[in-house]
Amino acid sequence: MKSYALQVVDEVSQLSREHFDFIVKHWLERDRIGALAFCGDRFQMAGFGDQRPWEGNLWKQVCYRVDLHEGYRCKDEKHNEALSILRTAQPNEKQMHYWRQKRNRAWEGEEPTVNDIGRILQRHPDTVFLCNTRLGAAKINSLALQAKHRNKKPLIILPGDVESNPANYIRGKLKDVKELKPMDFHFFKKGQPVYLTRNVRKDIHFVNGMKATVESSAFKRTHYLLPACLRLWFVCLPAVEYG
Repeated sequence: MKSYALQVVDEVSQLSREHFDFIVKHWLERDRIGALAFCGDRFQMAGFGDQRPWEGNLWKQVCYRVDLHEGYRCKDEKHNEALSILRTAQPNEKQMHYWRQKRNRAWEGEEPTVNDIGRILQRHPDTVFLCNTRLGAAKINSLALQAKHRNKKPLIILPGDVESNPANYIRGKLKDVKELKPMDFHFFKKGQPVYLTRNVRKDIHFVNGMKATVESSAFKRTHYLLPACLRLWFVCLPAVEYG
């Protein structure tokens, strides 16, 4: 660490307290040479570990926090206001009533059906559904697959992203590593869109949140998929979430 004047750790919310303490202690042992900066959003979903970085003493002892408030991606003030509410907490009844009055509901009833999601995707194929829980994201993904591939069986069901499986959480925290089970990835056809949910190859920009399309595949066994050759170069399907 001494050879760098500035060291930046992104996505600090994904670190456990143990990993955060390890990095900071390593920096302290080297006489704090080189600035150490952590970036991230504490409202993001947690990664592995029972405690978050800011729950430990080292965070309070050595960290100076600067809050950033300006948004760069969303330029629509009203939409950005809604995103800010959903980012920090579940909307309360007053906020939900306001949105209902604005007739912004995509479907009637408490939860969408296969037909609801199918109708939305037919009218707006590039729709992005915003969910504030993993359980909500899993339900939307499942309904979207049913709507797009009605009465069709997947060519294969593969082990997908562990962190995206809502069954792996108890009161918002991951179970013990030995109990974790991957989410089922249903592979239907060439051209199926996928999203990376992990940083697979940062050097060629295959990072978390990237959208890709399956162009070809090679099956080694009935429950494994080798890295698929894409026009985007490659993507390992067990590391993606379907949509």
